[in-house]
Amino acid sequence: MMRTRFEWNDCACRLQPAAGGVRLRRAAAALALAALAAFGGPTAPARAAIQTRHVVIVAIDGARYSETLGHPSLAYQPRIGGDLAAVGSRPSLFQNVGITNTVPGMSAMVTGTLQPIANDGSERPHLPTLFEYLRQQKGTPESLVRLILRKPKLNVLAYSDHPAYGATYGAHVNASLLSDLDVFLAARDEILANRPVLTLVHFGDPDIIAHGANWSGYLTAIRLADSLTWQLWSAIQSDPVMAGKTTMFVTNDHGRHDDLHGGYVNHGDGCDGCRRIEMVMAGPDCYSGYLSGGAHEQRCIARTAGYLLGVSMPLAAGRVMDDLLLEPSAPFVGVGPRSPSSRLVLAVVPNPTNAGAAVRVTGPGAEVAHLDLLDASGRRIVALRPTAVTGPGSWQWDGRDASGHELPPGHYLVRASSGAIEGRATLVKLH
Repeated sequence: MMRTRFEWNDCACRLQPAAGGVRLRRAAAALALAALAAFGGPTAPARAAIQTRHVVIVAIDGARYSETLGHPSLAYQPRIGGDLAAVGSRPSLFQNVGITNTVPGMSAMVTGTLQPIANDGSERPHLPTLFEYLRQQKGTPESLVRLILRKPKLNVLAYSDHPAYGATYGAHVNASLLSDLDVFLAARDEILANRPVLTLVHFGDPDIIAHGANWSGYLTAIRLADSLTWQLWSAIQSDPVMAGKTTMFVTNDHGRHDDLHGGYVNHGDGCDGCRRIEMVMAGPDCYSGYLSGGAHEQRCIARTAGYLLGVSMPLAAGRVMDDLLLEPSAPFVGVGPRSPSSRLVLAVVPNPTNAGAAVRVTGPGAEVAHLDLLDASGRRIVALRPTAVTGPGSWQWDGRDASGHELPPGHYLVRASSGAIEGRATLVKLH
């Protein structure tokens, strides 16, 4: 069996293929394609109940888990770890299980495959991206599939060099941005103007600043990316078309060395600091405020996004994160929201909201549950009314209290109860 030989490049701080390595890797990719094609690959199941029509993937480059969701007080990510996680779902463990550098890590989350491609932007993925699958299968125009990137080298992710896909099905790229603030402004403007089906947003300043051995600057960059991510989510939830129809994934391409392996300045090995990363998913098809006991990795983002958009990815690996979904791609087995002994689990959309919201409840006795909206002190404000619009187990809130008065902005609590079983979810009202 042929093997690609890699050499360490001290200047580039990465493993690179020895002479002929790229050709060998492409040959290996072709063999993998043939094997996958022979078995047919995974297909997208029926998804009649899925509400997602838009997907946004936000990647915060090189933020170590100990400074993100792993920080005990969420000091540097109060918005993602506090507010977004409260309206979404996340697994107990999420990892980069491949090469812990930017381009390979980002490639895994958009192709659903592990590919040892170069980290300098000189090599495209050899297996197709979700962008290509979407455009080929759905006829989606380039304007509705967008990459908004801090690092120009990531433009190689717009399409693969696979002969059946490629540039014809590539994504629109904006990679001329000089700061994460510029990335946010471009992402907000492009998303609200075009309402894309699929968008990848890349915040790169945490990684860039950390490589300069600037600890305080690195933390400041994480705080900024946290704030900008929440602002982007809030802007989407304020849009009349995308609100309640958009799923957002927030994650990292890689972490950074832990203190036992050289500290935060660099990354690229298999230490826990480099491998463990964050992942929060929010949207109409996942649970609100739910921490799963499951473990997932980057390839699962592509597979889950593909499932939500009704796109099959026959050459991808990974799996759909069914433990986070209201409507799993396959029957769910294990302890989780669908377990008979579990609590009621709620999904609230849009969240945050400018007006009202819909609530979907699953669990034992969900269809006969009673739902109340509570204020921050736990005082009951109004009972929610059932609705048949989205099927059984659905309730609607019109943004008002029991007297018909518009409620002020703030954090509220939706409480569902069915006998002795309860469930709760945070609801954020913006205006």
